[in-house]
Amino acid sequence: MLTFDEIWEKLIAGDESTAIEVKRGEQVGKSILESVSAFANEPDNDGGYFVLGVVKDMSRLFPEYHIVGVDDIDKVQTTLATVCRDSIQPPLRPAIWTVTKKGKTVIVAYIAEAQPHEKPVFIKSKGIMNGSYRRIGSTDQKCTDEDLAYLIQSRGHQSFDRTVLANTNIVDLDPRAISEYRNLRAKVNPAASELSYSDEELLDAIGAIETHNGQRCATVAGLILFGKQAALRKHFPMTRVDYMRVPGREGLPDDRVDLEMREALILLIPRLINQIVDDLPKGIAFSDN
Repeated sequence: MLTFDEIWEKLIAGDESTAIEVKRGEQVGKSILESVSAFANEPDNDGGYFVLGVVKDMSRLFPEYHIVGVDDIDKVQTTLATVCRDSIQPPLRPAIWTVTKKGKTVIVAYIAEAQPHEKPVFIKSKGIMNGSYRRIGSTDQKCTDEDLAYLIQSRGHQSFDRTVLANTNIVDLDPRAISEYRNLRAKVNPAASELSYSDEELLDAIGAIETHNGQRCATVAGLILFGKQAALRKHFPMTRVDYMRVPGREGLPDDRVDLEMREALILLIPRLINQIVDDLPKGIAFSDN
């Protein structure tokens, strides 16, 4: 995401745009909901930013922007988060933060572009036909029938595991996991053509990465299968294995051993199996078939 200073530079240099909207910020009203829908819907725009606490002076030959600040910061932030959750379908979770400039507090909110299968994003009270908007230039335009048809057709039949994670890149994938995939594939078919591909070509061929806004990003399946620990913790904090070893059969004694396992799935499964085998009493056999 852009910093406030980067957003401000773009605003001064090029006025409001497809990605930036300024508001006085006294209340969260109809126009903000329309912009939320528009930012989330506009294809390949990577979402957009609200800057609340800024006014546009139209009395000059060239419009100027002035920071006036937001009076009730907590109320505006809470209201914005709530309407994005309750008044928009599907519910959105914007990134919201505050910045203090010249003694005034400004609220910045980032609305991420929705995934194709989530579009059109619309205002619940208006319904999908009248409550869906696109971001054209610096304006929010109600979707025409053709716009709605385009957004709906763009959904395709993509499954959840092919969903692109826009804030990721190929560096978030663990080379050890990619190497292990090659080893396992070679055991099944040593002559498999994809074994001759580069890592990036291989990941692309199996749907682990996709191109989004000119950048190679991981898909949901790609990150879970090959992701580094830090990337998994960031994007899927609850995707892990909690392994507990308890002596005896009753209760949870103090000498139990708890392990949190979080890594690329292709590495995690063998590690978990090996841990279980190591913990088995002697004389008990274990099969992973």
